[in-house]
Amino acid sequence: MIFFNKNLEHDRNFLKLQTQLNYSYWVACDVDTYYENSKSSINNFEYAKLQKQHSLALDIFNNINIYDFYIGLEHKRCLEALRIFVESGINDFYFSSRKKFKDSESEEINLLYLTNIEKEFRSVYLNYLHPKEAEGYIMKSYAFFEKGVESIMRLSSEMEFSNDEKIEDLSQKTIQNFRLARNELEKAKQDQNVFEFMLDELVIISPDKLI
Repeated sequence: MIFFNKNLEHDRNFLKLQTQLNYSYWVACDVDTYYENSKSSINNFEYAKLQKQHSLALDIFNNINIYDFYIGLEHKRCLEALRIFVESGINDFYFSSRKKFKDSESEEINLLYLTNIEKEFRSVYLNYLHPKEAEGYIMKSYAFFEKGVESIMRLSSEMEFSNDEKIEDLSQKTIQNFRLARNELEKAKQDQNVFEFMLDELVIISPDKLI
């Protein structure tokens, strides 16, 4: 983050809160992914365990209070943006609520809502990331991926009208955006700066100097 190394206490508190928020998000995401891939074979006992895991993710999230920690204004803005994004994700990952989507149109509306939340988060968060940080590359990749998903949604609508020119254009845009999303991840793998920024964070959270 561009604001690191000005106040060590602020930085450590930021990384602690960021890790907790990300952890709550990924617990909920992993539970949801497992359910989606295994729902046809899950029994009642396993279903109850998955619900408990989701509740755990929600508890972790609800027990995070940014204002209990001594951090700077920039740190706080990043965490507030991340908190809004994580909350929307945890709510969407609750598989028991999927029954509320009775048709594809409802699912599409929800997807657009989540995409907008992601865009708002990215518009804030990217301002505080070094362009060559791993997170920076990943967020740029997500941005292209979202554009690809939006193109698919528009393509699905256009298929009803058999407009060959528009269908071809949207198909090309979809392929291009997915390719660009992958390219950003490939850049991250090849950029030595990604490793250096990871080391910077390790230095911040380490209690003693690294040798």
